[in-house]
Formats: sequence, C-alpha cells, structure tokens
Amino acid sequence: MKPEIFDSLSDEALVSTFEACADAAGEATLDGDRQKIRQAAYRLRDISNVFRTRGGEVRTMLVPLLGHPKQGARYYAAKHLLAIAPERARSVIEQVAAGVGPVAGAAGMTLHALDTGIFKPD
Repeated sequence: MKPEIFDSLSDEALVSTFEACADAAGEATLDGDRQKIRQAAYRLRDISNVFRTRGGEVRTMLVPLLGHPKQGARYYAAKHLLAIAPERARSVIEQVAAGVGPVAGAAGMTLHALDTGIFKPD
C-alpha cells in the first residue's frame, strides 16, 4: 500500500492494518527476512504517522494489541504506544525482552535506547 492509502482508512481499518503489519514484522524478524522486516517497518511508520495526525484518542485504539497472542505484534504495538501509555507499553516491552529470540533482542535494544535517551517516543 502507498502511504496515502492509509489516510483514507477508517480508524478501525487502520488498527486492523497496523495489527497485520506488526504481526508480519514480528514473523519476518523471527524468520530473519530482512526485506520483509524493512517493508513492514516502512508500513508501520506510515500507519503511525496517520495515527499521530488523527490524535492520541485514536492511537489508544492500539492498546488492545498489547495483549496480542503473538510476541511480535505485542512488541510493535507497545513501541508505538510509548508516548500514549508509557507505563503499560514499557511493561509489555520488558516482558518481551525477558524472552528469547530476535524479537526479544529488539525489545531489549528498545529499552536500552529509551534508558539512554537515544529513542524518544512521540
């Protein structure tokens, strides 16, 4: 999808698309497929930009994804919710980081970036 297409989606469709992209990013990370990781990351970025323009109230629609059954989807949702629900999002990232595998490693790097000020949620 082109970034402009995300602008035309309803809030619910945007959440659903975010969930699918977050899940795809998590699966690609587990598979080590860099091309798919990159593609999913770009889509997540574009969707996040749309959420930001629609305001914090719409972004809170991602909160249920913090309980997603798949680790990757939980991690990417939490990362995108750090500015809206920082305590809950960080808790999810910490739980993911305590696990094993590449998504857990990414979560650990996110925590490091947060703690050192390299990454500032917006």
